[in-house]
Amino acid sequence: LMKSARPVEDPYPVKVTELSEPMDKEGTDDCEKTISHVFYPKENDWGYSCFLRWEAVYQISTEQDDPHKSVALAMQRVFYELQFSDKPVGTKKLTLYESFKDYVAVETLEGDNKYDAGDYGLQEATKGVVFIKFPPVLHLQLMRVQYDPLNDQNLKINDRFEFPEKLDLDEFLESKESTPAKYTLHAVLVHSGDFHGGHYVVYINPKGNGRWCKFDDDVVSRCSKSEAIEQNYGGNDSESAHRHCTNAYMLAYIRDSMKYYAQLMKDVEALRKKEKSEAHLFCTVSVLSDDDFEGHQGPDLINVEQADRVSRKFRVRRTMIFSDVYAFMAREYQLTPLVQFRLWPISNSNNGGGLRPTTVPNLDGLTQIDRLSTGSELEIALYMEVYDYLHGELELPSYRHSDDVLLFLKYYDPVSQTLIYCGHMIVSIDISLTDMIPEMCARVNLPPDTDIDIYEEDKYGDLEILDKAAESVQKACSDFVDGLILVYQSVDLLKARRGFKLAEVRSYYVELQNRIELELIDKQLDCVDNLLIPASYEWTYIDMATVVGRRIGYDPFKIQFSRSSVYKDSNGLTVRFSLTSKLKDILNTSPRNRVRRYRFYFQRMPLRIDELELRFQVRIQYMDMKLRVEEMIVYPSKYGTVQDLLNEVSAGIQFSDGSSKRLRLLQINSCRIVCTVQPDMVLEQMGFNHVVRVEEIPPDQVVVDPKSEFLLPVAHFYKDCYQTFGTPFYLKVKNGEPFGSVKQRIQRMLEVSDKEFEKFKFALCTVSRTTYFENENFIINLTDFTASHFSATAKPWLGLDHVNKLAKGRGMHTLEKAIVIHN
Repeated sequence: LMKSARPVEDPYPVKVTELSEPMDKEGTDDCEKTISHVFYPKENDWGYSCFLRWEAVYQISTEQDDPHKSVALAMQRVFYELQFSDKPVGTKKLTLYESFKDYVAVETLEGDNKYDAGDYGLQEATKGVVFIKFPPVLHLQLMRVQYDPLNDQNLKINDRFEFPEKLDLDEFLESKESTPAKYTLHAVLVHSGDFHGGHYVVYINPKGNGRWCKFDDDVVSRCSKSEAIEQNYGGNDSESAHRHCTNAYMLAYIRDSMKYYAQLMKDVEALRKKEKSEAHLFCTVSVLSDDDFEGHQGPDLINVEQADRVSRKFRVRRTMIFSDVYAFMAREYQLTPLVQFRLWPISNSNNGGGLRPTTVPNLDGLTQIDRLSTGSELEIALYMEVYDYLHGELELPSYRHSDDVLLFLKYYDPVSQTLIYCGHMIVSIDISLTDMIPEMCARVNLPPDTDIDIYEEDKYGDLEILDKAAESVQKACSDFVDGLILVYQSVDLLKARRGFKLAEVRSYYVELQNRIELELIDKQLDCVDNLLIPASYEWTYIDMATVVGRRIGYDPFKIQFSRSSVYKDSNGLTVRFSLTSKLKDILNTSPRNRVRRYRFYFQRMPLRIDELELRFQVRIQYMDMKLRVEEMIVYPSKYGTVQDLLNEVSAGIQFSDGSSKRLRLLQINSCRIVCTVQPDMVLEQMGFNHVVRVEEIPPDQVVVDPKSEFLLPVAHFYKDCYQTFGTPFYLKVKNGEPFGSVKQRIQRMLEVSDKEFEKFKFALCTVSRTTYFENENFIINLTDFTASHFSATAKPWLGLDHVNKLAKGRGMHTLEKAIVIHN
């Protein structure tokens, strides 16, 4: 259908509209009918021929047709409106359902539009879109703007578009979802006006019950459902009082199943608030077993972070006594208390984060569970000792508090350099270590007569070798309590690995305590990922530099490190180079500290780090013959002169053609030249309170006759001589030289156009006075610039008064870094 039809301007009241109706039966000619209807004459009617051409089978409407979906009824409405409307009649009277059907319509690719299948050539295919699922909140944006190529502009489309209050999208899904895709209209966003401007109004159905509110700027009012929905369909409906340019451009639907989820979320939130209000009445109990201790490398049986991750957690009342905890766990694990499982409280060791079981409480008492709090992130931790069902045991070994002790075993393998958890034992306090050796060997598949060294791991994580000849394990151990940890290793393997690193378990424990992780950030390349390197407190500066140098491909002796700032996320103090200092000295910390990751910044240096101790690091500006300024860092000797600094700069630059290849050093303050520093001045005496600039000496300034020539400082300012900006420079002037010649040379140096240079004003500036040159024929008199009564800070300079337009352009250079976008 055409977008609109306009009546023909004619003096006669009867107008003719043509309608072509192609027939669907073969052998039947297409039927063309002429429909006569009356137009009201209007002076501004356009002289267009009015016709409608239907390019499909025309259907006759029936009483069973849906008035909102029937195309035949839509055609009848168009004809009706054509008879009584003196304005263009829109024929795009679509519905939301029709739009969805059009969106998922399957397109057949055939003929000249076949699908290119690469090596298989052009193939017939079908193309379309399917919906897999719909969101909880559905936003539909209506295409109310279209580009008009004839007028080369965007136009607003005001055609009628109908949308329902209830929306069922199940038919458009590839497969049904768990909940129906039924939606309720929640909001209608309306625009009144054309493409270039207008007014926005929002209609909202807050609770989905059909009670609509109108939000018009700061005015909120009740409105009818018809005003919110039907009156915003758009189109030129003569029965509607709404303007033709007022219509919906965006719809918001909420899925009906969301009501259930919304109520569920309210219930969850209410439960959360209830739990929060009753939090002081409950505590969290974390249960650990032997399986959770497997693979732990380090002191104790597990650390707090690992325990928090692998433990099973329960929420119980703080007033629950320990005997009730047994009953609770029996129900949860389906085990018999004290026969198939036993609970041991877990406490913190003193080495900074390790956990180990302690003596089981007396069940005859009324010990409350909250009295077992460890004070750690795990409020209460319990070790569940379970009977050895894997080896055919039916119940736990007996335990007598005064006669038995709970032991945990760990074996060290020097070949793989790992600790192996070997389970637990309940033994008599009178048993000797010699009697325990066969069982300890059997747990790691060693012959029962294997010679082993046995160590006691104290609460600080240190190992102390035990005397196997002692009468009992109680007398052999210094800290004999439940939860005692014994570490052992084969003597034969130790001898075989003698000379290898970490062959002995004690050296392995020291290595574990010294292990840290370094995060290294490149100061010069922001886009590079940070380096994460496993390290040791025993590393030296060179060890760290060697690893970093290998990763980045740079000489390790030319890498400088700095610590991370405590107060902000940036680099702080530079790390002083030392061949003997270790990381624990640099970090000023102890291996027992729980912090295991440290951040350093690094940068590539042009010199060896050990040489930098004898040099200054000087940040300077370098200016070439074109007044282009760049920043440099040089490293002159601490005991050198200004000439040594100039030599350092000379080695790092490339002189331009025709250059004098000679440099000088200036001190700059507030965009003005303070002085020229003599080459023989010692750097330690110079001071660096001002900006240091090194520049090429122009060929005409290499030789200056003090009797007739003078190097005049030139600076830029605007209105006030204290508002200086840009790059100052020296200009050689001669006694008796016309000021017009000076101006020409300045214009050539700055490369400023004649039009722009006409706006420049020139002034002789001192601390107390600014004298403008009104006469261009002024003759230079050196006495005006070299009078003896001028002090060092009050010497005159030539000021260029002009607007600071080129502050970041050519000639008015800044040292701001360019903005770089990394994809």
